[in-house]
Amino acid sequence: MHATLHLVFKILKWPVAVIALIGLPGMARACGARLLASFDPEYVPFWLGLGGMMLLWGLLLRKAKWARFITTIEHEALHAIVGFISFIPIRELKVNEDGSGHVIFTPPTNWLMLLAPYFVPLTLAIYAALVFALKLEPLVQSVVLGAIFGLEWAGNFREIHPKQTDFRQAGWVFTVLFLPSAVLLSYGSAITILLEGGVGPGWAFAKAGVAGMWKDTYHLVIAGINLVKS
Repeated sequence: MHATLHLVFKILKWPVAVIALIGLPGMARACGARLLASFDPEYVPFWLGLGGMMLLWGLLLRKAKWARFITTIEHEALHAIVGFISFIPIRELKVNEDGSGHVIFTPPTNWLMLLAPYFVPLTLAIYAALVFALKLEPLVQSVVLGAIFGLEWAGNFREIHPKQTDFRQAGWVFTVLFLPSAVLLSYGSAITILLEGGVGPGWAFAKAGVAGMWKDTYHLVIAGINLVKS
């Protein structure tokens, strides 16, 4: 199964990269529309929570060992979860107190396992589920969800830098083509869930985003074929 899935990911790699690149403008417009719609008095508590968390991160949490430790746990856990789903044997998972860590797999790996931590908001999903389960007052819940989103984004942003070995292993060209659309799709869906208070709207955003990227690619391919025929 490991070998079969590795072959599937290898076959899909560049088609996925091309679709992500062609669909990026449309995905950016969809996320821009989502943000514009959220600049409404109804969502002010959410943005206050997000802004407060970003300020707290910049002034204090960014340098705190425990904060880096938590974000690293999420990062390495996502490597491990996607690797496990891909039937890739895990040889070692280690997270250090200083915020460093690694997961060692039995090769070969795949691009989804390598890049998942940069666009899959695992901690946000867990914390948000807990907040929804607590059934807090709407105002308090909105502030808390905004703070959670800010913490997730700040933690993931810390991980994105040119020295990341994950990017090198996945391939720099593929990473640059794929990751921007993946991040927009993932976080656009996440912020929709948090603002609208349910998975349904976020799932609808994600489906529309994927369909839009595929539609843009299809139309471009058809246009190219027609141009060649003419």
